[in-house]
Amino acid sequence: MMYFTVNLSLILRIVYIYINIDIPKPYAFTSLPLKSTMAELTEVTLKINELLPQLSDFIDQFNHLVCTTNINVISDASGNMSIDVPGTMPDAEAEKISKRISIIDRLITARGEQINDLFQKGLSIETKLKSQNSNYTSQLLDKINEFKRLNTSYKH
Repeated sequence: MMYFTVNLSLILRIVYIYINIDIPKPYAFTSLPLKSTMAELTEVTLKINELLPQLSDFIDQFNHLVCTTNINVISDASGNMSIDVPGTMPDAEAEKISKRISIIDRLITARGEQINDLFQKGLSIETKLKSQNSNYTSQLLDKINEFKRLNTSYKH
């Protein structure tokens, strides 16, 4: 076993000095955006860049299927989707198209929700950055406009 000799008066002096230390004011760099905030925004932007083309592709598939099969897609006030197929279309084909349209619609909805959630997170981060630097320019505005354009192209 090892024993240590402790000088109590030395410890009390150290504690007294520590308590009475005049803590300096923060340096100017502490008002700059945290690197983690910028890294988080970059991560959000990269994910949006990954998901927007997927959303665009799903919308293109949806619109192409509607045009090529000559069906009408209708949504009620609650958002429930139904399709109107030509009377000459066989039931089996109508069922197949209905399933395909429903799957694509769910993919579009899911991607749209993911992107919207990322925009909310990104805008929250940008609000913090703008409060720290009034000259901050949004990295998301172009992406938001692209998202709005895609949503406009997906109407039923």
